[in-house]
Amino acid sequence: MQSVAAVVGGDGGMGSGIGSDVGAVLFYRSFELGVGLNDFGSQIRWKTTVRRHLYDDATNQFTTTEVASGERFVSRIPVTTTINGAKRIGRTTVAADIVAGDLRTSMHAGAEFWFGMLALRSGLSRDQNKMAQFAGGAGYRFGKIGLDLAVATNSRNIERERGAELSASLSLY
Repeated sequence: MQSVAAVVGGDGGMGSGIGSDVGAVLFYRSFELGVGLNDFGSQIRWKTTVRRHLYDDATNQFTTTEVASGERFVSRIPVTTTINGAKRIGRTTVAADIVAGDLRTSMHAGAEFWFGMLALRSGLSRDQNKMAQFAGGAGYRFGKIGLDLAVATNSRNIERERGAELSASLSLY
């Protein structure tokens, strides 16, 4: 008995594409409401090699035949939608968002408190594994330069166990 499989792929082939992100935000007094679409209409055009693989269980061997070379193939990148809101109350900003894509939906909420040139931040999110994740950090602004440090948990590993990541950034205003 023989099994047949057609495979599209290339030997380190290259592609080119286009993509776009679009969004809008409404500012009303100390409130912001935004919506964004990432990878709207994004696609990659490839030149690929198409091969047919045959397996013969009598001989326990595969044979491979190249069917086409330079065949065109288009990958479409799924759209991710973000809806977010933020409210400023004195020196405090509270914000939340929902991010929805093809394979997952996640939610985030957080707050930032400014004390002079020092900012303290904390956040909570629900990840694609439906686990609660936490974040916290601080920032300091020296005139036109900002330094930020943060730590956040995640479950982006195979076992879905909680891990932590440390982040640092330098900003120019």
